[in-house]
Amino acid sequence: MNIGITGTGGYLGSRISNYLKIKGHTVHSFSSKYSDNDSGFNFYFSLEKGIEKDILSKLDVLIHCAYDFSMTNWGDILKVNVNGTIRLFDDAYESGVKKLIFISTMSSYSSCLSNYGRAKQLIEKHIEKYNSIIIKPGLIYGKTAGGMIGAIKKAVDAIPIIPLVGGDKVLYLIHEDDLCEIINYLLTINNNKNIEIIAANKNGKMFKEIVKQLIRAAGKKRILIPIPFHLVYGILLFFEKLNIKIGFRSDSLVSLYNQNVNPDFSLLDEMHLKLRDLGL
Repeated sequence: MNIGITGTGGYLGSRISNYLKIKGHTVHSFSSKYSDNDSGFNFYFSLEKGIEKDILSKLDVLIHCAYDFSMTNWGDILKVNVNGTIRLFDDAYESGVKKLIFISTMSSYSSCLSNYGRAKQLIEKHIEKYNSIIIKPGLIYGKTAGGMIGAIKKAVDAIPIIPLVGGDKVLYLIHEDDLCEIINYLLTINNNKNIEIIAANKNGKMFKEIVKQLIRAAGKKRILIPIPFHLVYGILLFFEKLNIKIGFRSDSLVSLYNQNVNPDFSLLDEMHLKLRDLGL
């Protein structure tokens, strides 16, 4: 298959790209880390610019991973991430792309509070009409994890005292290779309706246990200090207003602290895929 993947310069997009190449697919990579002068199967991409329709028309599948995390203002998120993604899917559908796959998040649900979850949810509602496949991964981990797990790993490596917010919150994880296998499986099915699947091991773990496991894996001795949500949230907002990047965003904390307590794993169960143990 000719598969287009956006966000291949990032953690998840690069993993999906490498996995599908190994499976024998032709991958067209779209990333802001490429230049307009790149040739072959690498293309410059931005959510504001989109993908030209003559390129989209050559694709059998579009997997959209890209998201601009630099945006913190809701108006900017709406303009760039939401409207940019909607335009991309509109163009892909009009160009005849047969299968449209959107990488969303478990943070997207009916009463979600984070801007990230709200943005993903708005996109999901728009693209339902295209019989898209919406994949909602849990926290993604692997040897060189990015995202939230990657941020926690960096904190474990760098500081002796780890602030712990919402330690009793139950989170769901998925190994990067298992997520890639789910995507590869979904490429083989004929979907004549919209599909929404939660991609995570349904045996959740409390956040404090995840952090402890990361500490053990790093071979470190660290002290965990429970801290109120609003204190940490205020500190993160303060740094963001000063445009100081510390590797963890206030909106990520909102996602972490306000999880969907009733995720539906039924579609994942129907796939009969064995997800690995939650080893970090």
